Amino acid sequence: MQKDFHYYMTYMAARAAGVGIGRSRRMAEWSEVIDEAFNGIVPRASQDEGTQWVASPWVPSVDGIKSGKVHRTVTSTKVTRLGPSVRLGTVGRDAIPWIAFHFLPGLSGEDGEANPYELDVAQRLRVLNAWHAKARFGGDESRGQIDQLLEVYHEDGTPRSDTPGQWEGLQKLICWPNSATAKALVEDVESFATALADGAAVEDHIARTGLEDVAQSAALLDRSLGELGLGGTTVDGLMEALVGARMHVYVDTWAHQGFLGANVPAVNATDAVKASHGGAAQPQYEVALHTGAIAKKLRDSVNLGHAQVDSFADHPAIDFEWRRVWDDQTFTRDNPAEFAKAYRAAVRLFGTTAERLGWRQEEPPVGEWHPDEIGEAFFRELLEPDTDGDFGAAKEWRCDQLFARIVSTDGKVLLPFGAADPDFGIIRHVYVTRRVDLAYYSLAALYHQKWVEKRIASAFGDSRFDEQVEELARDAGLADESIRENSLAAAR
Repeated sequence: MQKDFHYYMTYMAARAAGVGIGRSRRMAEWSEVIDEAFNGIVPRASQDEGTQWVASPWVPSVDGIKSGKVHRTVTSTKVTRLGPSVRLGTVGRDAIPWIAFHFLPGLSGEDGEANPYELDVAQRLRVLNAWHAKARFGGDESRGQIDQLLEVYHEDGTPRSDTPGQWEGLQKLICWPNSATAKALVEDVESFATALADGAAVEDHIARTGLEDVAQSAALLDRSLGELGLGGTTVDGLMEALVGARMHVYVDTWAHQGFLGANVPAVNATDAVKASHGGAAQPQYEVALHTGAIAKKLRDSVNLGHAQVDSFADHPAIDFEWRRVWDDQTFTRDNPAEFAKAYRAAVRLFGTTAERLGWRQEEPPVGEWHPDEIGEAFFRELLEPDTDGDFGAAKEWRCDQLFARIVSTDGKVLLPFGAADPDFGIIRHVYVTRRVDLAYYSLAALYHQKWVEKRIASAFGDSRFDEQVEELARDAGLADESIRENSLAAAR
């Protein structure tokens, strides 16, 4: 999902849930800021040039609030705009921003939903044997991978032991909608809203979740706001930031399903990507995927998230399919249907939290944005005309359509797509108009990241997240860039 959903449609969902204009706008901004706040860099006014980039981690102090430094999140937008200044190693500590904010891991176990993107080990063994049969492509390397898998699995793909191995651990980190983690995120938002509505102090509620370091940051923020003469932390300020930011993460589970927020070819390496719309092939996107300078560079260099399928996963109007080369599985995605599910889920979550916090009006004021009206047909109509597969132009066209729809109902309450900067305009706007609020966003983002890290650690036996991912990468050979190339060669 991109700015069209995370900003404009998030606003529409909040309004459809009965939230007022101002609060809906702020939560839509926090949702979009997830894609704009990275490595602690935010725009800060300079005397001569208007805007400069300041790289420093946010600290919840008086100076931190004044300077507007924010908690780090990372997306591909920064990779394409800023190049090597954003790291793409993404194993261990580098991976957590991608996983926490953009590819929420399913982590389902016995009590959770089944992973619809489970790795097919038996099929992987067949792929490797085909590769091995063509000795010019494999030889010792393919034999080594076969032997490695057969140490843990039988030839039919069933585990040799009841103790989960690396590949079972890896699969827990794949993102999919309505997973155990996605459900827990919703429950946590609702319990947070209930606790604060009942009068609990922010730091006390956070401490009860076991995140003591975040509780200390919350207490420091409260003191800092007091020192600025602002009276301390407000429930509305923090909860708007938390609900808005987490809404981004939550709805992305529908768009980013099937991929993993680390540089792992076994899950993310793809081939045979195809797009269609209403049953009609859309080859212009496939051409762009293989010829576009940025798309080609990403496909040639990184297996992070859905980089291998470019913006196919983010386009709300198309259907697409891809082949996961590790095990030769083909997956199909009806994006309009998935985006409609995400929109309905957003309205429900906005509605529940708004009701608990007293934000909800008597009746939702915008019936035309009700989930019954924003279904598959709505999203399928968001197909841009004559863009030759240019995903950037497609995104701008969709944003313009949604902006016009919002203006016709609520006026110019949001920024148009091209305001100042299409990628960083929202965070710049927030800083200029109400910079103290960035402190609320930073605390919300810090809380969310630590909450995700804690759930991942628990799923992996309470080991540190970064160490666990490093171990997976080392022991299972997940960072082997030859997986994609050699598997494709064997398939020819």
